[in-house]
Amino acid sequence: QASEFLMQASAIMDLVLTRTGDEIPEILTTSETAKAYYGSIKENLATFVFEGVAMNQVCAEAALEFDQIVERRRIVNWGTNPDVQNRIRQDFEDYLFDLKTRTGMTFDFDTIDKILDTCLDIAKVRRP
Repeated sequence: QASEFLMQASAIMDLVLTRTGDEIPEILTTSETAKAYYGSIKENLATFVFEGVAMNQVCAEAALEFDQIVERRRIVNWGTNPDVQNRIRQDFEDYLFDLKTRTGMTFDFDTIDKILDTCLDIAKVRRP
């Protein structure tokens, strides 16, 4: 019984660590950082209902774009450089406003701020 419990606990821990329980779109399989952005974006948009929007696809595309934005903008020690961080935040925000326009999604400023904050934190840790 104890060994069975240990095996189950180990399996659950592995799922949490690898996040294989999530349905991650295939286009994100090569980037752990984009997967992290995806999780944040999708979590923050989950409370909204959008007709005709393929949510997983939209969130995956946004995650890949966020990854590209950080790659374009980052410099040595960018995590302590407020100017670079502000440019990244602005690029993230511009992308999200464009996304709203293209898809008809109607998420609010609080949601945008949450996405910007969490994704910038992710970038600082994963793209130093």
